[in-house]
Amino acid sequence: MKRLIFSLFNNITIPHTSVPQSKKDSFHEFYDRLVEAQKAYAHRCGAEYIHYTPEINDYDDIQFEKLYRFEELTNDYDEIVYLDLDVIPTTEENVFDRHASNENVGVHFIDVQPNWGKRNRYDEWWVTAYNLDKMNMVVKTCAKNSMLMLKDISGDNRIANTGVMIGNKNSIQNLCLSERLKKAEEIFEDAKDDNLYPKEIASLFSRNNEVYFSFIKEFYNVSINPIGLGWNFILDEMCTGKRPGIHMHHAVNKDFKVFF
Repeated sequence: MKRLIFSLFNNITIPHTSVPQSKKDSFHEFYDRLVEAQKAYAHRCGAEYIHYTPEINDYDDIQFEKLYRFEELTNDYDEIVYLDLDVIPTTEENVFDRHASNENVGVHFIDVQPNWGKRNRYDEWWVTAYNLDKMNMVVKTCAKNSMLMLKDISGDNRIANTGVMIGNKNSIQNLCLSERLKKAEEIFEDAKDDNLYPKEIASLFSRNNEVYFSFIKEFYNVSINPIGLGWNFILDEMCTGKRPGIHMHHAVNKDFKVFF
C-alpha cells in the first residue's frame, strides 16, 4: 500500500485577488516551516511526501494543476492526500486510516447561506449583502449553478473547498477529472453569458477549480465523502487562531505565526 501526501506551490507573479503582497510575504517567511510540518505529518502517517513547484505563475492555473496531479499520481500510489501549502496538520490521527479507504473521494463542501436560494435573483440583497469579488463563495456558487441550469439541473447551495482532497486509486480515477474538467470548461464559457444573475454577480464569474469540481459532482451525480469541518477548518478574517480538536487548519488568512 503506497501512500502519498503532496502539496503544490509556486510564486504567483500574475496579479490575483487571492494573492496580495501581504500573503506572498507570509508564505515567504514561513515557507520552509509549512513544508516541514506537512512532511512530518506524512511521516507520522507512514506516507511519502512530495512538494511540487511547477513552472506556473498564474493562480488559477496552479489550482487546476493540483486536480490533474491528484488524478495522475494514481499511476504510482494507492492512496493520496492533497494539501494546499497553507493547510497545517494539527493532529496525531492518521488521515489515511480515517478517510482514504472510503469508496468516494473526500472533500469538504461549504454551505453558502442556506436561505439565499429563496430570494429573488434580482433583489438588491444579492449585490449588497456581500463584499463581492470573483473568489467569493456566493459568486462561485452562482457560477456553478448557472452551468447546471444550462443542463436543466437545479443546483444546490454548496461549493467545494479543494484545499484538502483525499482518495484512493479507484475513487480518484472514477472522478475522471481530466476528461470532465474539459467539459466543464466548455459549459462555463456558455454560462458566463447565458445566466439569470444580475450583472454585478455574473460579471465576476471566472474559471475556477472549485466551481468546476462542484459542477462535476452534481452534473455527473458523483458521490463525495464529506470529510467534515475538522479536516479542513478554514481560518480567515472572521475566524482566526488555532482551535482545539481540529485535525487540519486551513489558514487562508496566512496567519501562520499562531502555529510556528
